[in-house]
Formats: sequence, structure tokens, C-alpha cells
Amino acid sequence: MKSFYQNYAFLSFVLLLLFSSCKSWVHYEGNRKWAKRIAKSEVFKKGSTGFALYDLEKKKLISQYRGDQGFTPASNTKLFTVFAGLETFGNEIPVIQYQVERDTLHLYPIGFPGIHYVNESGMRTLDSLAAHYDLPIQMHLADDNLAPYGPGWAWDDSGYIWQAPRTTFPIYGNSLRRLPDSTFISLDSIAVSAPNFEVALNAQIEKQINPKTRLFPFYPDSLYLKNSLKFSQELQIIVEGEQKPNASLESIYVDAIPFYKGILEDSDNFLSEQLLIMASKIQGNTWNIDSLISSYNSRLDRGKYFRWVDGSGLSRYNSFSPLQIVFLLEKMIQNHKEELILEILPEGAKEGTIRRHYSSLPPGTLYAKTGSLTGVHCLSGILKTRKGKTMAFSFMHNQIPGGNITWKKEMEKVLLEIHSSY
Repeated sequence: MKSFYQNYAFLSFVLLLLFSSCKSWVHYEGNRKWAKRIAKSEVFKKGSTGFALYDLEKKKLISQYRGDQGFTPASNTKLFTVFAGLETFGNEIPVIQYQVERDTLHLYPIGFPGIHYVNESGMRTLDSLAAHYDLPIQMHLADDNLAPYGPGWAWDDSGYIWQAPRTTFPIYGNSLRRLPDSTFISLDSIAVSAPNFEVALNAQIEKQINPKTRLFPFYPDSLYLKNSLKFSQELQIIVEGEQKPNASLESIYVDAIPFYKGILEDSDNFLSEQLLIMASKIQGNTWNIDSLISSYNSRLDRGKYFRWVDGSGLSRYNSFSPLQIVFLLEKMIQNHKEELILEILPEGAKEGTIRRHYSSLPPGTLYAKTGSLTGVHCLSGILKTRKGKTMAFSFMHNQIPGGNITWKKEMEKVLLEIHSSY
């Protein structure tokens, strides 16, 4: 009898293995075409590639190749940043928090990046607030020790505009503009903090930057801010360590869509970092984005390789998998409607960093975000197929030798094949 039970247990185990392997084989059979297509690509073989394709309507994974492995995402990180912005702010973003007390308008900055940047809606809103109350103004700047640069950012890039410093009240995109055909900077010298100015300028001169360069990163101090904010009312700027909790303050808002589009279409690193700082301040009343990122860990499919450290993707410490990104895209559409997500993502052969690529795909079928660093190129987004299906996809390429143009062309071929097949 004992032998019978042993044989029965062994037979059950074998059947379980057969069933499991059969189920796995059926799942793989459905995905084999695209997984093989990626694996056998002579272009993709030259580096390390991950891929995932997901049917958003059926909520079904169509295909993956190394989809659960971690890759450096570069600016694909901005998809996570915009998701945090949408979850925190929706379609309206706060410019500043304020309170009227003792015949004074008290302003509390929250990191809003749009003062004289992107458009003038932020400054107009601030002017309207000041004019409405027509009272002396006190601006309370946080003495927060907010690190101007993120973890894993390249020091060699600190003098370039794509790595502008993070601040609690940015202005003009925290950048200096050189006058055309001039070696001088368009800035009132009395408003400059000398050490910061020298760092921003010398970093360019010592590297013998192209003389056509017009913009330089700059860390604005309180004197520069006071000279730049030309309110008709008296303005006093106070730097303080502790600020009031958000609940005791009111806010004024502007349309958030231009800022989301600036992040995804223009791949604006500065906007990305400031949006994450703002979300952290609003959600947790702290400038520490680590706390904000931790709060999203439970909402997102983290997996083994999930590591999110900044807003822009400048850091090589970031690590996501293609599967994590397609599931993020699904959540973005679930929570905020497909029409909005397609509006803020750049369209292939038309907008943003993909405006000169993917022209073989029909108009209105590809909406995606690129991500590039040296040796890295990623493309993740939404693909509309010939039969009207909506797919989320993610290509992640690391260890690319040389330029990425051949990789873009190969991805275009694969996407066109997918578009035509469904």
C-alpha cells in the first residue's frame, strides 16, 4: 500500500509538471513570434535588449523578451514622474501657497517651475494674486538644504543647461541667458551671488563650450529673486527653517498640461525634477523626494529591479524593467483616461524627441517617450494597430555600441510589423 501511495504521489507530481510546462509552453507559443523577432535581430544582438508588449483592452501580455530584467531607463523615468504629477495634481498644478495675516500677503513657494518658464501663466497668476489683495508681501523661502543635484548625476554635466539645479522657488528655469553675439550674460550683476555665478560660468569656459551656447544653469539666491519679481507691492523675502503645514494654506493654480507636455515632449529635465519636488511637498510637506517615491512603491508593480531615484532619469541609479513600464502605462490610462495620456505623449514623426523618426507608421498610431544616455536608448509608449487595438510597449536597450540611429530604425520595423499584425 505504501508503494501505491508513493507511486501515486510521483505520478501526481509528474502530471503537475506536465501541466505546468504545457501551460508555460502555450503562453510562450502565443508570444514566440515577437520574442524571436527581438532575439534574432542582428541590431539588438549588439547590445542588451528588453521588450514587452501588452494589450490594454484585453489586459493581456502579448509578448516579452527579457521583460522582467532591469535596465537603465534614462528619460523613460519621466513616465513615472508624470504619473506622480497626475496622481497628485490632476489637470491643474499649484503655483504657490499663500495666507493673508496681519495685513500682509504671505507666500510659501512649493517648487513650481513655471515662473517666467514654459509660459507666462505662472507669473500672471502670481501678479493677479498680489493685485487682488494689494498688501505688502512676505515670501517665505525654505532653508531646506535641498540638494541641487540628484544622486548619480554626472558632475561633468553640472555646467550644462540640461542639468539645471533644483530649488524650492525656481525662476527663468534656473538659467542664465547670454546675449546674442556677446560674451556677456544678461543679468544684473548686483543680483548675483558671486560663488554660484562663477561656478555656472567657469564650468562653461573651462570646458571651452561652443560659443553658440546661449543658456547656462544658475542657482538663484534671494537677492536675485527680489530683483526679478517686480511686484508693485512691497516685497520682503525671508529665509526660514520651518514652514507652515499645507493644510493651513490656500493655493492658486494653472493648467498642468503644458508642464506634462514639456516633460514628455521636450524631455525637460528641469521640469521633471521640480514636478517631483512639488509632489513631495504637497503630499508629505517635505522636500525629500525619497519619501514620495517610497509612497508609490506599493502602487506600482515594483518587481526585482525597480529602483527610482530622481525625476528626470539623469541618474544611472534608476532601474526599471519593460514589464514595469507597460504596467505603468496601463495604470496611467486607467486612472487618467487614454485621451489625456495620448495628448501629453509625443506623436511619432510629429512631436518631441521622435518628431524626425517613425514616419513609416501611419499618423496617429505611435505615442511614445524616448530615453537616452551614453550607451542607452529606450522607447516606451502606446501603439495603435491596424485593426484599432491599443497596445502598451517598451523597448529598453543598454550597452549600445556607438550611435543609436540603427536601433531606432530597427524598432520602427518591429513596431510597423506589430501595427500591421493586429
